[in-house]
Amino acid sequence: MSDTSPVYRDITLSISPRSVVFPGDPPVAVESFSCVQEDGCNTSQIRFSLHTGTHLDAPLHLIDGAPGVDGVDLDVLIGPAQVLDFGDWPRGIDADQLARRWIDGTERVLLKTGSSRLLSAGIFTDEFGYVQVDAADFLIRSGVRLVGIDAISIDGMTAADLPVHRRLLEAGITIVEALVLEDVPSGAYELICLPIKVEADGAPVRAVLVECPAQRQT
Repeated sequence: MSDTSPVYRDITLSISPRSVVFPGDPPVAVESFSCVQEDGCNTSQIRFSLHTGTHLDAPLHLIDGAPGVDGVDLDVLIGPAQVLDFGDWPRGIDADQLARRWIDGTERVLLKTGSSRLLSAGIFTDEFGYVQVDAADFLIRSGVRLVGIDAISIDGMTAADLPVHRRLLEAGITIVEALVLEDVPSGAYELICLPIKVEADGAPVRAVLVECPAQRQT
């Protein structure tokens, strides 16, 4: 008999002073300002870029006057998702590679490139999987609402003008970066990807995949 209980996969990087940050972003600083011994409770503050760790990019990230994180619809952030596996792919994903793996009707897609392994270990590299412009155009034509990737950026390191970010955000597609996908097989899941409700251009998310019971073997 099949096990019908759900399996939850946490695909979120923890945020700590050891977190990898994009070059030029401030490092994470966690500081205590009260303690149990002196004040009766432990209380801390944290300082970091809102694009640290597993995070969401809202349209405001690149478009002045566009909606921020607080304007992203919840029905974009919760729902069926497909994980597409590109193996260890520290280079750009093009439209042909996407098309060979594509499943019609996909609205939320998570791209697995092997790039989160180093992020999870606190190691930065400028060689990571990213999306090429023709693949971004493919995603827009396909009607996706959310695109996630297991790399620190959906654009490559040399893409100073962030063309993939811009195309996707201008099309109203939500971007989620730095997902942890190394142990996640390709296939169909339910995605829950909720950010802090902050009036800003980005925010950390707690991203979880709920495994479809039909995928699991008896």
